[in-house]
Amino acid sequence: MITHEVRTPITSVSGMASLLLNTKLNHEQKEFVKTIYTSGESLLKIINDFLDFSKIESGKLDLEIKPFNLRSCIHEVLYLLAPKAREKGIKLLFIDTPEIPTQIEGDITRLRQILINLLNNAIKFTDIGSIEISVATLQKKTQNYSNSYELKFAVKDTGIGISKENLERLFKAFSQVNSSITRQYGGTGLGLAICKKLVELMDGKIWVESELGVGSTFYFAIATSTPVIQEISENVASDVEIDAEMAKKHPLRILLVEDNVINQRMIQLMLQRMGYQPNVANNGLEALAILHSQTYDVVLMDVQMPEMDGLTATQRICQEWTADIRPWIVALTASAMWGERDRCLASGMDNYLSKPIRIKELMEVLKKCQPLIVNENNFNQNIKDKQMKELENLAAIESPIHPASLYEILQMASFNPSVDALEFLFETIDYYLEETPRVLQDIHTYISQNNDQALRRAAHTLASTSATLGAVNLATFCTELEVMIVNEELDKFTEQISKIESEYQLVQVALENERKNMLATF
Repeated sequence: MITHEVRTPITSVSGMASLLLNTKLNHEQKEFVKTIYTSGESLLKIINDFLDFSKIESGKLDLEIKPFNLRSCIHEVLYLLAPKAREKGIKLLFIDTPEIPTQIEGDITRLRQILINLLNNAIKFTDIGSIEISVATLQKKTQNYSNSYELKFAVKDTGIGISKENLERLFKAFSQVNSSITRQYGGTGLGLAICKKLVELMDGKIWVESELGVGSTFYFAIATSTPVIQEISENVASDVEIDAEMAKKHPLRILLVEDNVINQRMIQLMLQRMGYQPNVANNGLEALAILHSQTYDVVLMDVQMPEMDGLTATQRICQEWTADIRPWIVALTASAMWGERDRCLASGMDNYLSKPIRIKELMEVLKKCQPLIVNENNFNQNIKDKQMKELENLAAIESPIHPASLYEILQMASFNPSVDALEFLFETIDYYLEETPRVLQDIHTYISQNNDQALRRAAHTLASTSATLGAVNLATFCTELEVMIVNEELDKFTEQISKIESEYQLVQVALENERKNMLATF
């Protein structure tokens, strides 16, 4: 509770300082604000170290064991710290070798934290030369697992080095080599102690070899294993298996109402592979206009859209068409708000799908839909009677990485003979990487304008597209921001947006790496 109460105002200070730095300031003012920002960031790091250490000491920190790409993890860390190294003219190098396993099981967040701590220290205490990170792999055949490994990481620098008599103090909490180090370089003396505790949680050990004036090499070894890739691939394949005869078995006229380009294309491809030829509307207003001129059996309705949202559009449809002649409406939403499903059903929607939309779930929902049996003449007359009123009404209205997700996009494109699978995937990734910085900038703009409605829509959009591309953590952070906006928790905005921007940097690196990997594979 204490760390939370302290951290919240600190992140606000740093966040507002960062916003100030993006305004017109004279040279003196900019230097003042830079000092506020860097001091706030330094203080936040100290608080975070205290929090991590207290969690470990109290036994409340648990590791989250999941499969992840080891090389991507290392590249992400190097990407994050590259600007600091460039400022000092230091080279950051990763000694990659074929023996390094691509996929391992472990806690990627805590491994990344260890590497960041060690590399940060190396950068801090190195003024000339380079810093290298390498990984040695020793396969261990145990009684139960033939795919277990011991990975030995090494972070080697050409920095100031450490004398032998001071080495034993390094991994003790709140301890540094000497007081002059603290005065010159700062820090709490917790970084290496936290690394030691985390490595031990991973059934490993950490040690250092160093020579004063020459440099240091920090080593840590952890036990891990490689996941059974075949099982994962089979699960993914079953999740994206499409019934190409769906449209023949369940003929339906489908209208997709979705404002996001990536989601539009994804869902269109899914439906086309099933044999459907959906039409698309970009918002609720367009959907109403289309429904006035054509009959549809199913409307796949996004909830949050500009101009007119899905809930409002659904209420209008229910008001204007009786149950026997109106389409079956299925909500599409990435919202994390409690009670969202109930809100959708209460508005008149008939079913509900959570984003990112999964093929299997979409097929199950469509199987529950039935074609409308209506008298076209009566339907058209009903439309004509309401056309003028609708036009009057319209005139009066003012106008948010899991590899399996990329695999699914690739599968969708390859099922469509008019689309080159890899080209489509790259186009989707490029669009996301081009559009996301704009959305992030819009988020800052909407905060400065106190435009909560636009802010929530931007957070929702980023959550949806991120989830579609498998950026699960980023999507979660965005939906958490959406909840904060609804609850008017203004004091939490700055910290949450900082988390979103930091996570996006990782997502950007991961997507670019996946792009390179796929190019090499195909």
